[in-house]
Amino acid sequence: NNIFNLIKSQSGNNILQEISESDHKFANDQLFKKVKNNLKDICCDMYGNIFIIFLLDILTFENIELFLSSLQYSLFDISMTEPGSRVIQKLIEKICNFPLLLNRFIFYLSYKNIGLLMISPYGNHIFQKYLSVIKNKDFTYFIYNYIFNNFINIIKEKHGVCVIKKSLLEADDEQRNTIYKYKS
Repeated sequence: NNIFNLIKSQSGNNILQEISESDHKFANDQLFKKVKNNLKDICCDMYGNIFIIFLLDILTFENIELFLSSLQYSLFDISMTEPGSRVIQKLIEKICNFPLLLNRFIFYLSYKNIGLLMISPYGNHIFQKYLSVIKNKDFTYFIYNYIFNNFINIIKEKHGVCVIKKSLLEADDEQRNTIYKYKS
């Protein structure tokens, strides 16, 4: 409980970051193990998200994999909050070069309606970050496919328009032509 109180306070958060920065082994072997069962609450907390974003930079691959697995049923809910959206964007940066983790991320993110995320004030930033970081078509197909099948519903919403604009900026010709089918 003391760890959670520290994480959820500005000064405690700073202390834990300093300790973790100087001792990555402590952060990976002890600290992460203590917080992994409460990640959803920490990710959505005003100060907790800052700590998790920091922690993601020093976690080992195994702990990042555990982090993602621990959030599998909460990824959608976390993504719908402002602090949680920041955490998920950082997670995307960390897993962008790991196909296995990207596949899991896509699966977990699609656990609920990704259309709600695309048009939400915070969730749309996740898709924009994803499109700007992930360049492999195999891993962006699900977004372009969803836009293709739900274009009208997405473009009617101001945050959805942001996702469509980003998808057009990041698309190759084939992906762009798929979206342009609605132009006429």
